[in-house]
Amino acid sequence: MRFLHYQDIERWLDARPQFSKDGAKATDFRPHKLVSFMEAFAHPELKGSFVHVAGTNGKGTTSSMIASIYQSAGYKVGLFTSPHIEHWRERIKINGLPVSEEIVLQTFQRMEEQAGFEQLTYFELATISAFLIFEEENLDLAVIETGMGGRLDATNILKPRVSVITSIGLDHTEYLGDTLSAIAYEKAGIIKEGVPVVVGDLPLEARQVVLDVAASKASKLVDATQLNPHMLDSGEVLVHIEDQNVCFVPDIPSITSGINAAMAIQVCGLLQENFPVQTKQIIQGLEQVTQGTGLKARMERLSRSHSWYFDGAHNAESIQVLIQNLKVMAPLSEWTLIFTMMSDKVQESSLQPFKSCRQVIYWSSGSPRSAKAEDITAIIPDVFIMNDVEICAILEGLRSEFVIFTGSFYFYNEVRRWITL
Repeated sequence: MRFLHYQDIERWLDARPQFSKDGAKATDFRPHKLVSFMEAFAHPELKGSFVHVAGTNGKGTTSSMIASIYQSAGYKVGLFTSPHIEHWRERIKINGLPVSEEIVLQTFQRMEEQAGFEQLTYFELATISAFLIFEEENLDLAVIETGMGGRLDATNILKPRVSVITSIGLDHTEYLGDTLSAIAYEKAGIIKEGVPVVVGDLPLEARQVVLDVAASKASKLVDATQLNPHMLDSGEVLVHIEDQNVCFVPDIPSITSGINAAMAIQVCGLLQENFPVQTKQIIQGLEQVTQGTGLKARMERLSRSHSWYFDGAHNAESIQVLIQNLKVMAPLSEWTLIFTMMSDKVQESSLQPFKSCRQVIYWSSGSPRSAKAEDITAIIPDVFIMNDVEICAILEGLRSEFVIFTGSFYFYNEVRRWITL
């Protein structure tokens, strides 16, 4: 047997191609291959009660909001998200807690015994193990976040009760297409025949594509913007629930908390008959997302004693949101921005907003996908290129400053390590 201990799984997975390091080498858009694999396990992806969430940005946060609400209502809830931030088991959570090493070990042993999986990618293995674990745990409901796309995503083998498309933006264009329409078509591939779909604030071009796909599948489209969500100066979010205006204080200090919450609320409305929740449980869930689900790296304050934050913004759309969030907290001229970035994310529209910060510092992770210094200086000529030797001295000089670390979710662990040096 290949896996005798959980650590055997970690080592084996780490040796496989991963999108964070290897890009296209770690991708294989053939969901029919997974369908064949799942035959050996009697297709748990078709039996459970699932909410399926896709989108360019906001899908991880929205997925966590949905899970948090149903946990607050007393349901047993599974949550599958990616990438993980600190360890692999974060991808598969039950009632906010990563699954145990023992459960993962048993699942991988079972997969190896019943069906060969050498041909499966890193993400496909995570997806399949999530379905198997969720079935074994007898969940009430599971929230499944897609990986990169939708139509050809490994998660798209499931049959959901509700689909969600959070946003459409230009990201992963080498895989999904280089127009909003093309990307919208890929994301809309999660819409199933007769299954309702909730959408966020989509660009008109993308929205029309989603509308057309929904119509062709006889899928009811529910628009989250109809709840008129918006953030007040107090930091509260005002949203319309059941013919009344309701305020809540999100524990994710972002201007997108309103629209993400509105999508979660619309999902609750569609599931109300089978999974009833009360308004007070919705509010409680939305106010305890990070506590209830362990969500990290979304405008997360890293230190009580310093104004240092981390946000995983990594494309033009999410960076624009990040900049707006920073402006709410302090003028951009007071912020030091320290970032890393994958080479495929480097574009004028992504980096231009950084120029308004007091100072901009770039650190390369050394990964094959990491952007080179010259890629960054071509857009931000006065960026400071930081090497590993300088980290402690630079952070020491920023103890009293507003600092935002950003550019990639994969940066989180490194930053956490830095601030404990």
